[in-house]
Amino acid sequence: SFNAEFQAPEWLVAQGDCLQEGQRASDSHGFHWRPGMDKCTEGIWVWSIPFVRQLHSGEKVALVLMDTQGAWDSKMTKEQSATVFGLTAVLSSKQIYNISKQIQEDKVENLHFFMEVASAALRVSGDENAQQGKPFQCLEFLVRDWANFDDDMSVKDCVAQMKEHLDQHMGE
Repeated sequence: SFNAEFQAPEWLVAQGDCLQEGQRASDSHGFHWRPGMDKCTEGIWVWSIPFVRQLHSGEKVALVLMDTQGAWDSKMTKEQSATVFGLTAVLSSKQIYNISKQIQEDKVENLHFFMEVASAALRVSGDENAQQGKPFQCLEFLVRDWANFDDDMSVKDCVAQMKEHLDQHMGE
């Protein structure tokens, strides 16, 4: 099996007081979460056991889940937020930018700030993605509790509304 062939790096399976899930999977129920604006996660948490999945192509991949404290909240400096965002970008092949209600100008400005920092770091490192202008492998926006949602809207209508909103705020 792939699990037997896959030798996880030591850092991936290391346990300690800060890893609540660790190898004690029977005691675990996932990452902690709660509704509201008060942070629940501090720093970066990584699930210590990869989830092995097979793609449609037949290729097997290891999925590692990560949770971070909210970037650009009222208690973090711009530099702290960029650091958390930067570390997750380096560690992730897919990054989800979780935003409440709608994409606002300050969120786009914050993302732009980090993209400038990431692009500069790529240029210094000589990374081939720097020449392509790609500081992320894959970045998706997750807009939760969409403020303008109407229960009668179809998925197609929602996508069109979101595209219109993105075009308005991102100028594309």
